[in-house]
Amino acid sequence: MSVLSFADARHLLNRTGFGAELDAIQQLNQQDRQQAIKKLLAAPRNFRLPTPKLHDFQTLRAMRKTSADAKMAAKQQVRKELKQIKLWAIDQALQNPNALQEKMTWFWHNHFTSSLRSSMRSAELLMGQTQLIRQHALGNFADLLRAIPYDPLMLVYLDGIKNVREKPNENFARELLELFTLGEGHYSEQDIKEIARAFTGWRLHGKTGKVFLHKKSHDTGTKTVFGSSGNFNGDDIIELLLQHPRTAEWIAEKMWPVFISLTPPDKAVIQQWANAFRTSGYDISTLLQAILTSEVFWHPATRATLVKSPLDLVIGSMRAMGLAKDKLPLSALNLQLRRMGQNIYLPPNVKGWPGGRSWINDTTLPFRQQFLRNISRGMDKNHDDAGMMSSKRMQNDLRIHKLPTLASNYWEQWLLPQGATTETANKDPHLYLQALLLDPTYQLK
Repeated sequence: MSVLSFADARHLLNRTGFGAELDAIQQLNQQDRQQAIKKLLAAPRNFRLPTPKLHDFQTLRAMRKTSADAKMAAKQQVRKELKQIKLWAIDQALQNPNALQEKMTWFWHNHFTSSLRSSMRSAELLMGQTQLIRQHALGNFADLLRAIPYDPLMLVYLDGIKNVREKPNENFARELLELFTLGEGHYSEQDIKEIARAFTGWRLHGKTGKVFLHKKSHDTGTKTVFGSSGNFNGDDIIELLLQHPRTAEWIAEKMWPVFISLTPPDKAVIQQWANAFRTSGYDISTLLQAILTSEVFWHPATRATLVKSPLDLVIGSMRAMGLAKDKLPLSALNLQLRRMGQNIYLPPNVKGWPGGRSWINDTTLPFRQQFLRNISRGMDKNHDDAGMMSSKRMQNDLRIHKLPTLASNYWEQWLLPQGATTETANKDPHLYLQALLLDPTYQLK
């Protein structure tokens, strides 16, 4: 029986969520490792904050047809609602007791990449995709893969609505293979062309925003993909991909820099994970169990090897410091994510955020450090520190909060994945806590 130490519990929670809350660490401390992982994966997934009220597709369409002023008003309304969705998502990540669900939701958003800019017709498109990914984040990858080609936002983002029999558009087919399922080098250009033909004809209804198949625009001819021939449609292609051994391997490989390290993945370990994933029928929890129970996840050499993303740093710090339940200025947190390079729902390109070491550079590091200074010292309500929390307020001064009940000689174990790199000893507990947050090691997990 392997029992979790305090540091083990912190490691498990930091890698599977956003931050490691002290109460959660203490609950796992000295528990059986297998049981702790099982409990983590079985946590309830039904937490939902009330979603923003959005104008429906048809109402916005009618507004655009009324006048130039109404058209502009509709555009402004959509922009306002898209921002509301972003703030809702940040709040959801702060409040959800199941941090693993939030982590995996954002993993899949970065895997099945799209952009809120493609949702300018109606914010419902972004909200719909968000709910789809959230629904399957810890569920079944096969079900998510079957649904994503017909997601309205994805159809717009990757030009699926322009993919017609007379002139197939290859954008979605290429990303389906390169980014979503197989990875480069495991398909041919001819496979892309044939798969594009299989997905022809899907449109977005002009009045309702619903997806439908325009039969006259769909190619019903024989296609040859991965050496198999038939009158394949999009659903058939997805099933071929799920039968392809490379699909499970590719997803397993994508998990390595999320849960293990930034070094090249161990091929033997990836194969073990992929086999478990494929055998389970692509159950995501089964894959996560294989990852979290693997020796490499717990090996000392793979600790403190991952760079915290802006979501990790901002949301994780708020949760770990006990600030997540406070009335927070969500717009200010959104601003911090943008300044640190993670403008949520707006990845840099179709490949998403590269992550890893790219999160820290000469531009983003000062913002990361300033954010940590501010949450650890608080701000006067009328003070605006480089727009950190705008002029509204940041009333979450740790000096006026109850300090952690944990003995201070354990704070370093709680907050840092390895020993501090700078001198942190300080008689003032508030200054000591700030020193730990500002230590370079706090940027890692």
